[in-house]
Amino acid sequence: MPFLHGFRRIIYEYQPLVNAVMRVVGIAEEESNNENSPEEESSRCSSLVKLLEQESQSEVFLEGISYALFKVAERGLVYAAKILLRYGADINFEGEHS
Repeated sequence: MPFLHGFRRIIYEYQPLVNAVMRVVGIAEEESNNENSPEEESSRCSSLVKLLEQESQSEVFLEGISYALFKVAERGLVYAAKILLRYGADINFEGEHS
């Protein structure tokens, strides 16, 4: 589906990566609790790095992590945002924000 744009593109191409990132950092869309113990945060950092290493060859990697950056920043997860930026997330990404 190379000609999809906007919302449809998110759903079909990079939303699965965004969902995986959100699961790894412990956030489901309906959750609002961002409190993590230092041990939980360390474990989530390691899991996020592992996920990003596994997915780094994906054609939609940068788009997926850039959109995920928006989502984690929206929730104040600085540790996750730093990791995503280190892997090349675009702070100026203009994907569909929900």
